[in-house]
Amino acid sequence: LPSDAASDFVFIGDLRPIKGVDVLIEAMALLVQRHDVTATIVGDGPQQAEYAGLAKRRGLASRLAFPGRLATAEALSRGRTLVLPSRAESFPYVVLEAAAQAKPVVASSVGGIPEVLPADCLVPAEDAIRLASRLEMNILDRGHAQAIAERLLPRLACRTRLGASTPSAATST
Repeated sequence: LPSDAASDFVFIGDLRPIKGVDVLIEAMALLVQRHDVTATIVGDGPQQAEYAGLAKRRGLASRLAFPGRLATAEALSRGRTLVLPSRAESFPYVVLEAAAQAKPVVASSVGGIPEVLPADCLVPAEDAIRLASRLEMNILDRGHAQAIAERLLPRLACRTRLGASTPSAATST
């Protein structure tokens, strides 16, 4: 479970264009106009300095943390909702990790993600406005977001025949 100090949102992955971190930053810039929200961007990569600069230019330096790469369990504990704003993706294993922890997920509707996440967890890729709107819904109705998250693991188990097994040590990309 996230601590009281956890961010509202957490991204976990490589900091490169295909992962859509810039889209999350733009969505956060929209959200902070109406809500006191924070995000943690976990990972490293070639665009780390660029994304930190974008956050600063959007006035988000105090609302976004860039702790670098962390173990998945530690990274997930840094936020209340996992956000995967990818432009392209096969199937990110971190979704299974989030499901195992009943962590709400908001993700782009790309690759294999729509096959396992319900429609109310999905947004179009590269759409900061729709991403901000979906994240705002999670803020305004945390109970609904949590109820969806609690149904996620049984849904995945059914669809992937995972049964009672849950992932234990994932590495995000």
